[in-house]
Amino acid sequence: SNDIFDADHVAELQPDDFFRPQHGALWGAMRTLLHSGEPVDILTLERQLRGTGELRIVGGLEGLSSLADGLRFVPTHNTSHHAGAILRLARARRVQRALSEAADEAGHLDSRDVMAWIADVAHRIAALQVGDTDGFRSLTDVVDAAVQEARDRQEGKRKPFSWGLEALDARFDGGLGPGELVIVAGRPGMGKTVMGLEAMLASARRGEVPMLVELEMRDAQLGRRAIAANGEVDLGSTKDPRTERAWAAVIRGRDAVAKLGGKVWIDRLTLPRLISAARTWARNAGPNRGPVIVDYLQLLETAPEDRRLPREQQVAKISRELKLLALELEVPVVLLCQLNRDVEKREDKRPRLADLRESGAIEQDADSVVLLYRGGYYNKSEDKQAAEAIVAKCREGVPGTVHLRFEGHFSRFLDREGGDKGGASSPGMEYRQ
Repeated sequence: SNDIFDADHVAELQPDDFFRPQHGALWGAMRTLLHSGEPVDILTLERQLRGTGELRIVGGLEGLSSLADGLRFVPTHNTSHHAGAILRLARARRVQRALSEAADEAGHLDSRDVMAWIADVAHRIAALQVGDTDGFRSLTDVVDAAVQEARDRQEGKRKPFSWGLEALDARFDGGLGPGELVIVAGRPGMGKTVMGLEAMLASARRGEVPMLVELEMRDAQLGRRAIAANGEVDLGSTKDPRTERAWAAVIRGRDAVAKLGGKVWIDRLTLPRLISAARTWARNAGPNRGPVIVDYLQLLETAPEDRRLPREQQVAKISRELKLLALELEVPVVLLCQLNRDVEKREDKRPRLADLRESGAIEQDADSVVLLYRGGYYNKSEDKQAAEAIVAKCREGVPGTVHLRFEGHFSRFLDREGGDKGGASSPGMEYRQ
């Protein structure tokens, strides 16, 4: 029936989706005829199969006639349902084949390759988990999705992910959106980890389950900062509480953090392992998952086979894979990043987009870039608590400079009275795209 080719799922079918080779050959010939504008019938199908040398596979003209006779009275109104069943069964066979190949590979692994192999297998399986509705969308579907998202946001059903700082959220039209890759960059000492931890704690306070990948600090180091930030405990006291009052404050801070949700992964892990761990976290967290925060890019290693590449290409792969991960998991990925030393060679040490270290792909793949600057770090005469979050690139918001207060003793940023001072521009600003 030529008029059902465009029914749901039918046009998605590929020849190798069919279990039997003869059915795959038949379908491939049908697709070729229909795509070229010719009708499909016994004669045109025989001619097409003869031309490709596949007529014998389907049993010749006799086989075609037998098939057509057997289907003469089969109704066509359930075609979409049957095509969808074929697609799902084909996907199941591909998963089965991937698992079989993985089992064969397991017998030849070196112990050092095991984690990379596990991550690769998980990636192969995830790549096959394509929904039945994936594919083309009409323009109507796209604009309807935008309207529905706006309606859900207005009714409180869909909230953006918060930075934990009102002024910064305002720059991002209320907060971060799902699928965004956001870079937070700065020189050492500017507060990158503090900003990442602030976003994690804000997410956890809202009842979400965020994920922090910490590649630099030990458990206790990160724990002290979380206690200080969430419990308003002096950071020095968390390391060496010498009085009962100090101990009581540390325990209160510890209990306050322990009540919050969230997962922390502290390890020098590779990019494939990070992606595998994030997928596991997302499945467990379900719809309540918060952002993924990675501290920080320069400590993240690629898979062993990619380490022969120039570092710039490795970084490009990391930024691209993390952008795809954000889209897959439908959460923002906040990637902390070092800036190069050129910043400190200039008289004005405010960072610019061009200062992103090692790869222009970071700037290209990122939806947003936030550059941290604290003048008091360089100049003793300036306010030690004054901080700037320079939103240098922002696809879903308005670039500008957000003025914050940095409380190092509490390991946190706070909104500064007076807001962002009108959002003055800064060097290297890239406006809404």
